[in-house]
Amino acid sequence: MKVLILSCDTGGGHISAAKALTEVFEKKGDECVTVNALRFLSALEETLITRGHIFLYRNAPFVFAAGYRISEIRTPRIIYAICAGAAQRLYEYIIEGQFERVVCVHILPALMMTHIRRVLGATLPVYFVATDYTCSPGVDLTEMDRYFIPENFSGDFCEKGVPRAKIRETGIPVAEKFSLYPNKDRARKILGLNPEGKIVLLAGGSMGCGPMEKIARHTAKNLSGKDCLVVICGSNRKMFERIRSLRLPSTLVIGYTKRIELYMDAADLMLTKPGGLTITEAMTKKLPMICINAVGGLELRNLTYLTQNKYALTENSPRAIAKLASDILSDPRTSEEIIKNMASCGAGGAARKIVDVIKYEKRRIKRYYEPGGRIVG
Repeated sequence: MKVLILSCDTGGGHISAAKALTEVFEKKGDECVTVNALRFLSALEETLITRGHIFLYRNAPFVFAAGYRISEIRTPRIIYAICAGAAQRLYEYIIEGQFERVVCVHILPALMMTHIRRVLGATLPVYFVATDYTCSPGVDLTEMDRYFIPENFSGDFCEKGVPRAKIRETGIPVAEKFSLYPNKDRARKILGLNPEGKIVLLAGGSMGCGPMEKIARHTAKNLSGKDCLVVICGSNRKMFERIRSLRLPSTLVIGYTKRIELYMDAADLMLTKPGGLTITEAMTKKLPMICINAVGGLELRNLTYLTQNKYALTENSPRAIAKLASDILSDPRTSEEIIKNMASCGAGGAARKIVDVIKYEKRRIKRYYEPGGRIVG
């Protein structure tokens, strides 16, 4: 089976979800291609969406959050119009590649595929994979064969008009390496970290967002003895340079890393903004978290989910977050309670569940290509 996964280069979470699915597909012998769906837009549209998203995310999160609140009330039709304009180019790519299934891990390609089905007449199976703990704006405009969502969120999606029969509560897909049993000593040895003491992991997502400098400064002051703060700045080079220039004691500052699972294994506590993939990875690792409401929007919904279920704690200011971190490190009972709660969250194994559903349906749905390459029903 040949599968096309459509993601968007607007953050690391969607890309990570695509990689997790690809990993399972390929282990089962399927061919899998991941494509940035924004490439099918005009060059100007792609630039505006990509750079605009990153700029607002890092520098004006209040604007980003306000836009999200508006879109929750009514999804702007211009978004669907932009996606519809890219549909023909994507349709031609699908035909040329002879793909048999399409999986969308972002709302924009889901809207593109919806237009392809409604207007251009394609009928190959299309799937949507949610990467946050909410039903994101725009889902109400889509038409998919299946919606793979977090557990216990069917009601949210049904309220947005998604037929219950199309929903599968699989969880959010993360790479299988996050399901491996954590070995703290091994991880610290590989990373060159002190085998003794507590380690606090501070991460602002792939783009490095939020008040990380202030949090790092307050947290480093509260560390004692052999404890260590590891700050991961992602692709935000300016933030990396600023925090490194502070020369904080007992602090390691790094940029983008492909070994985040090892840093999670090595850590006793994680301070992070609540991106859907990051928190799912941490929950899979059973790593206690303090979450930072840095951006709002989808992440505020994620934060609400975490705190209501007691999978994480939060505070409103950098100083308070650092104080809470210090309290947790000094009293293991809080961490133990969070880990106990996480044991019931069902994180891990979602990618395999999703792939199994798609592969099962392969036996029930006929091929969608005529010899001439046209997609048919």
